[in-house]
This record gives sequence, C-alpha cells and structure tokens, in this order.
Amino acid sequence: MSGDGDGFELVRLFLVVVPALVALVATAAGLRKWLRHRRITAEGESTTAVVTGNQRHAPGEGRMLFRPVVAYRTTTGQEVSTVLEDQPSHREHLPGTEYPVAYDPADPSRPIVARSITGQLIATFAVAVLFLAFAALAYRLTS
Repeated sequence: MSGDGDGFELVRLFLVVVPALVALVATAAGLRKWLRHRRITAEGESTTAVVTGNQRHAPGEGRMLFRPVVAYRTTTGQEVSTVLEDQPSHREHLPGTEYPVAYDPADPSRPIVARSITGQLIATFAVAVLFLAFAALAYRLTS
C-alpha cells in the first residue's frame, strides 16, 4: 500500500520538473531564434522593406494582432512580398513605413528586422528565467 509520501513525491515532481522543462523549451526556442538572427544579419543581405498592408490575427476573444506585410527587392532584382513575423502589434502598421531588413538569399521570403534584439526574444528568455526560478524554489521548499 502506498503512503502519503508517494503523493507528495508526485506533487514535488510536478512542481519541479514541469517548470524546468518549460524553461528548457523556452531557452531552446530563444537560442534558435537568436542564432538565426545573428546568422542572417552577419551573412545575409540587407535592404529596406516598405509596409504595404497588414495581416490580421485574432489570438483570442476580442483581441487582434497586426503583422506588417512588406515589399522589397533583393540584390538579384527579385520582388518579395511577405509578412514580418517578428513585428506583431495591437495597432495597424501604417502603409509606407520603412523597416531595415536582412534576409537569407536562399530564402528571401523570411526576412528579419535588422536590429540587435527584439522584445519577443527578451520576453522568451524572461519566461525561461522565471520558470527556472520557480522550479528551483519549488525544489528547495519541497526538499
């Protein structure tokens, strides 16, 4: 017959392991995005993209996100029209707004805004740190 200690161990496992796994996944996602950004800004091509419209996305009831649809010309003369995935906003992006972008010549349809660090990347790492701190605190309090 199992005792109350087994139930406590399951709770402890849940309180420590789940947040630690979330922190690990968030860190991996953030590192992947950061490394791609570094690679494209270092090895890719740079140009200026102009907002031509907005892509609307409703992540929840009564909320709306707008991502800018931009157009630019590659160094080989190819016209590209795409969405800047890393620029969500709760307000529409104004047509004609210019963004400095960098892109991989092998895949020009996935540009990034050419700046050092995005708010999205900072938020990803902040979530990882918070979940890791929670896991460490839960481990300490349940030991």
